[in-house]
Amino acid sequence: MEIHGTVYYESRRPPEVPAFVKNHGLLPQPEFQQLLRKAKLFIGFGFPYEGPAPLEAIANGCVFLQSRFSPPHSSLNHEFFRGKPTSREVFSQHPYAENFIGKPHVWTVDYNNSEEFEAAIKAIMRTQPWIQNHLLSTFGG
Repeated sequence: MEIHGTVYYESRRPPEVPAFVKNHGLLPQPEFQQLLRKAKLFIGFGFPYEGPAPLEAIANGCVFLQSRFSPPHSSLNHEFFRGKPTSREVFSQHPYAENFIGKPHVWTVDYNNSEEFEAAIKAIMRTQPWIQNHLLSTFGG
């Protein structure tokens, strides 16, 4: 499976992105939309919370895979929320997508559980045959 990333960095030293990831850096919106239309699976890595990219990915035909937070992130246990006037608990990167869109377009799993993560990828490929067909035709598998 070919993996692309949009990891942004300001310094001359590039971020530590594995060599197998083609990093596009910060893309202008039209180019980001083009990349999303070519992609089939959009994986969130926990931040930013409730950002627009997962919704854009879903709108462009991607399945969104995100991490479940256990314990949920809040001002009690996460630096981002510290000092903010809220006691809200966030159970995933994009709770709206999890609760109001859900499967088959949004999958929420424990990224620390490799069996659950792998099972989700396999299930997504089974339930979304166009993903498997795309991967087979694109990557010769």
